[in-house]
This record gives sequence, structure tokens and C-alpha cells, in this order.
Amino acid sequence: MIVRMAKKTSKKGVTTEKILEVVLDMNERMATKDDLEKVKNQLNLRIEEVLEEMEPIRKAVDKDAEMVVNHGKRITVLERRMGVATK
Repeated sequence: MIVRMAKKTSKKGVTTEKILEVVLDMNERMATKDDLEKVKNQLNLRIEEVLEEMEPIRKAVDKDAEMVVNHGKRITVLERRMGVATK
């Protein structure tokens, strides 16, 4: 029977320097509350701009929808006057 000896590997433990290095790196990459506020304000401005651009389209669609409903009512009235069966 052949017994093989395991090779000794030099394991380096976690040192306080490595931990500090990781913490400092995380600190540099983290966003601050001010950063988040700026992003939120910019997002709100963009949303307002989009809504302003869409307002004329919304009004036009509402007018078209109203016109279709009104014409539908007028057609129904004319059909009744002519004696045409309606649903």
C-alpha cells in the first residue's frame, strides 16, 4: 500500500490589512445620500418633461374618443328615426 503524504500548502489567513483594504474599496464605491437625492431629482425632472410632452397627445386622444362617442350617439338617433333595428 502506497501512502502519499499531502503537500503542505501555505495558507495565508485573512489579515487586518486585507480587511481594511476591502472596506476602503467599498467605501469609495458606495453612493451617498446626496448622490441618491441628485439622481431622484433628475429622475423627477425627466418624468415631468415626458408628461409635458405627452399632454397634447392625451388631449387629442380624449377629443377623438369624445368625437367617436358623439358620432355613435348621433348615428343611433338617426337609425331610430328611420326605423332601423338597433341592438
